[in-house]
Amino acid sequence: MKKLCLLSFLFISQILFAQGKVEGTILDKTTKEPLIGANIILKGTDKGAITNLNGQFELNIPHQQDTLLIYYLGYTNYEIIVQAGQKYSILLGRKATLLNDSIVVYAPDRTWSNLYREIPSAISLPKKALQLDEQSNIATALNRVPGVYMHTGAFNTNRITIRGIGSRNLFGTAKIRAFLDEIPLTNGAGETTLEDIDLSLVDNIDLIKGPTSSAYGAGLGGIIRLNPDWDTQGITLNVSNTTGSYNLQRNIIQYQYGKEGFSFRVGFNQMHSDGYRENNQYDRLGFTVLSSIKKERNRLTLLFNHIDLKAFIPSSLNETDYLNNPQRAAFIWAQIKGFEDYTKTLTGISYETNITSKLSSTTSLFNTQFRSYESRPFNILRENSTVLGARTKFKQAFAQANYLEWGAEFFHENYDWQTNVTNRGIMGTSISINEETRQYLNVFLQSKWAILENMFLTAGVNYNTTNYNLDNLFSANNQNTSGDYSFKPVASPFLSAYYYPTLSAVNTINMSFYGIVSHGFSPPTLEETLTPNGVINPDIQPEKGWNMELGTRGNWANISYNLSVYTMQIKDLLVARRTGFDQFLGINAGKTTHQGIEFSLQAKHQWWIWQLQPFLNYTYANYRFEEFTDNDDDYSGNQLTGTAPHIASAGLLFETKGRQIIYGNFNYQFVDQMPLRDDNSLYSNAYQLWNGKLGYRMMLGQALQIDANLGVNNLFDEQYASMLLINAASVGGAAPRYYYPGLPRNYYGSLGIRYFML
Repeated sequence: MKKLCLLSFLFISQILFAQGKVEGTILDKTTKEPLIGANIILKGTDKGAITNLNGQFELNIPHQQDTLLIYYLGYTNYEIIVQAGQKYSILLGRKATLLNDSIVVYAPDRTWSNLYREIPSAISLPKKALQLDEQSNIATALNRVPGVYMHTGAFNTNRITIRGIGSRNLFGTAKIRAFLDEIPLTNGAGETTLEDIDLSLVDNIDLIKGPTSSAYGAGLGGIIRLNPDWDTQGITLNVSNTTGSYNLQRNIIQYQYGKEGFSFRVGFNQMHSDGYRENNQYDRLGFTVLSSIKKERNRLTLLFNHIDLKAFIPSSLNETDYLNNPQRAAFIWAQIKGFEDYTKTLTGISYETNITSKLSSTTSLFNTQFRSYESRPFNILRENSTVLGARTKFKQAFAQANYLEWGAEFFHENYDWQTNVTNRGIMGTSISINEETRQYLNVFLQSKWAILENMFLTAGVNYNTTNYNLDNLFSANNQNTSGDYSFKPVASPFLSAYYYPTLSAVNTINMSFYGIVSHGFSPPTLEETLTPNGVINPDIQPEKGWNMELGTRGNWANISYNLSVYTMQIKDLLVARRTGFDQFLGINAGKTTHQGIEFSLQAKHQWWIWQLQPFLNYTYANYRFEEFTDNDDDYSGNQLTGTAPHIASAGLLFETKGRQIIYGNFNYQFVDQMPLRDDNSLYSNAYQLWNGKLGYRMMLGQALQIDANLGVNNLFDEQYASMLLINAASVGGAAPRYYYPGLPRNYYGSLGIRYFML
């Protein structure tokens, strides 16, 4: 009997000993900040825990030793073997994107990654940088990036320039390629509407300035890639509302579900604004689905994004109205209540596989459907566009992080458009009916090799063929203006060298130096290849240019910096010469020189319970016409139209630590005057903007988070032009309309509720 009791006692003790508690803290690998709401799952079960406001968790495990899986949005998944009764401090690194753990604009710490030895001038904007302001428009975040400026005439009227490229486009963004993950947001005419994508869909943004990426084309301006967050774990429900001046309403609902190897995310966004100006109402609905399935060495992802938008158009103002009555709309647009109404659907599917331990491939298929109706003073424009395309790339890894990457991207767009007579907004008879085909093929090759222990060379080439075809189905006077136009193939090479010396045995000081030589080009739109009579002009050629850049970046203690100096020579400059009320003629008019300096400085400081992050960004831009003759006018030596020689931004982010968090920021921006005409006879006024935001975030229990904030933009009520129409013409004797008024002082407030559970 005694032996039986002893055996029973030993057996029960073994069971009790095998079961135990594990404690831990989950921290950001770089900043060492606690990660709130991280999911910890006992591998092979549904059992788990969630970190609290201090990043801490507790979990009972059934055995003396078990494996935990750790997930956090935007970070690399982590697997760890733990022992019962032990405490762990676990560091999570940010998830690799196009730029891998890239340096962020507002964080002083960084992880040195191989990609910076490939595209060393690239930067990334994390979600935190996108959340500094009210998020109805991406412009405020982009305008803090040195070398980037986004003109904003309205929510649906924007123009992005990078290092001066794109500044001559009249009404939108051109010569800059943009992607939502692997889906191009740039159409077959080279135009991009980045503002269509609600920021609730975006986890971070990668930017490559200049033609320095073979894998994503060789556009002169560069690349902007919006990256969604594919990996989710557990169940999360986010609901938020933003209310602001001029009846701004922005509502977000997102549901996320994920478990090991599978994630699903569905979101709805709605935005409305009455607008500051007359005829300025804006409505947008968006619906998004993201899904990812991963099994062993394969991964399948699906993206679906649908947009339904209607926006009225106030257009630009002449100087008198801009200064004295900036709220009014341009008379001809207000008279007919001009607007655009369209739907756009983006669909993409991507398959990644590791063929061998060192050879991988990614293949993506994408489709875009666009339907638009635009009521304008001079006619009514109806557009239908269907895009089909594919991207595929292979990557062969070698020793010492060397690799060879190759692939291709094919893009085909059917674009049908017609114009009709308008009678005060009522559609009349047809004026034109056209069917266009736009297609291009990019083939790329890129490789990186270590030539010294701390020095890497990256070389690549992009080969592009572009073709336009026009069928005019409504030929006036029996004149057939249909035709096919193909540009000569363009090969764009690039070479970069990246060197990082070992300055400290304990890595408290990191510095790197790089140099880039690269070539890029931008083809004209089909409309720019047409004469005023609609006949294809075979003499028009793409813009081409060479870019040379030297830079350094690094960090010491809690301070980091970026500094780059560059020069870019552009030839065959495309000029849109106005020949009528709604007619433009594209010509190659000369050469431009783009020289600049870009500098950013960030720091991080802990004071009492406050974490402080000051930052400073500065752009010096010396962009000039080197050779530019238009008709009998010689503008050589003049400043490039629509660009500011000096842009600066600075600010301070602050945040407390603890269970209840107070956070916010104050930021400042200065934009110098810009020439409005090629002869530099007229300039816009320089302006300064001050913005601020204050918020409070807290946890209710273990699964509910409340986040509320208030903000003010243009604190000192500066009058400024947020977008400029260069070389505006005087039509019918009316004064030229150069100016889109920026918003006066305006306010907003947001309330967000987040519920998460395993």
